[in-house]
Amino acid sequence: MTANAAYLTRAPKGLYFYGSHEEMSRDRDRWTVDAVLARQAERA
Repeated sequence: MTANAAYLTRAPKGLYFYGSHEEMSRDRDRWTVDAVLARQAERA
């Protein structure tokens, strides 16, 4: 449980209201790419 609490999602915390699914997908994709790049940088 402690490990899950410390897990970084790279997505900002909070509630978001989007006008469309495309806007939501764009943010989620950006956060996912940022997380992948950050993890690769940690391993290098």
